[in-house]
Amino acid sequence: MTMGSSEELRKQGNRLYFSVETPPESEADRARLEDAIKLYNRALSAARGLQDYLSALKNLGMAHLKISAYPSLSSKMVIYHLEQSAFPFAKALDATEGQPASAWVADLKSRVQEATTSSLGTIRDLEDYRDKETALLRLCEVVHRGQKSIVFFEMGNLYYGVGVVARDARDFKKCLSAFEDCRFPYAEALRYLPHAFSNDDKLNSEIEEQMMTLDVNLSIAQAMQAIYIGEELQKKAVYDEETTDVELLWDSADWFTKAILCSRDRDLENEAIASSKLGLIFIQLLNLKEKGYKLLEYALQLTEALKPRSFVTQPWHQECVKAMSDYQQKRQAEEDAKLAKERAPYIEKLKDLLQVVKEAADDSPYKLLRHVYSKHPPKKGKLKDPLDASTLKKRLKKALVHYHPDKNTVTEHGMEWFVLCEEIYKYLSVKYTIQKA
Repeated sequence: MTMGSSEELRKQGNRLYFSVETPPESEADRARLEDAIKLYNRALSAARGLQDYLSALKNLGMAHLKISAYPSLSSKMVIYHLEQSAFPFAKALDATEGQPASAWVADLKSRVQEATTSSLGTIRDLEDYRDKETALLRLCEVVHRGQKSIVFFEMGNLYYGVGVVARDARDFKKCLSAFEDCRFPYAEALRYLPHAFSNDDKLNSEIEEQMMTLDVNLSIAQAMQAIYIGEELQKKAVYDEETTDVELLWDSADWFTKAILCSRDRDLENEAIASSKLGLIFIQLLNLKEKGYKLLEYALQLTEALKPRSFVTQPWHQECVKAMSDYQQKRQAEEDAKLAKERAPYIEKLKDLLQVVKEAADDSPYKLLRHVYSKHPPKKGKLKDPLDASTLKKRLKKALVHYHPDKNTVTEHGMEWFVLCEEIYKYLSVKYTIQKA
């Protein structure tokens, strides 16, 4: 065996390697490991058979792995040595493919996992996003395929985090770009999953769950962007032109519609915001009031579904509530006016009868009950005896049921009976309230 043989070079390297504790404690330790790495590289070049080749690769990976633990190394140098350990480990594993399982191969796999885990941990601690991206891209290239799923998944999560931060900062272009960038590494993570060393079912679930989360957040970001564009177009149509630009308003409405579609069943808050803004455009600017009020009503239903969250301090919600309140008050006033007009002739016709009812009510609750039950008996039910101080409250409560307008509808009994019951009910309500008090 010559001094330049692979085995002899490995032995020289091993003497240096084992002379250093883990982790290395000094620059001298680091220098010895650097010298060991040089010897292992020479051993690799001098390898004459598979065993020489595999041993040199593993020794080389182990030396880089040990030197990466030196506390004084910068993060970038730690990552460099971990990458340099991952590459020979991967080459060694590839060379043993198809061979029977052995303790040597099992140990090699554990070293690959150790190098990968340490690399990812160090990369996560980097402050600069571009440094993280560059390190992950390099690691994706050198790591063994049994660990590529984990690394690609980390890459996808890096882009996903950038997208979330950009979305919250309302930088929608950057956000959507980052979310789209997630797709390739997530797909690669799934592609390499059959080669994973272990826990492939768990990792598969995590990747698929994250991909679903990505789709949801992509839709949310698209909805937020559509709302923003819709708002800008609306401002331009109303404030930047001498006269309202109807065409721009319709463009704005189209963007709010897109926001509704993007967020439907995925983000109730943005769906509510977009529905509210589209509804207000229809009501205030495009004269499509019925359609607009339906959208406002739907927006408020969505906010109810989001309780206990509250939106009362948000301008879009305040504007939505005010518009709906004004609309409901107007509708109620119209309905009251219509009903009063319909009731007027019957009130006139029943004037004398109602005067007698009023006089009975002014006299006492007992006289009121006896009068209405005897002169205007309800369609269902009757006044039970005894009627005295101990039963008065109970009899009044039952009378409220007998003469309630909802129990005596126009459809079933005609307008005249309905109006009479309404008036009787008013007097009964006053008497019952007094008894309750």
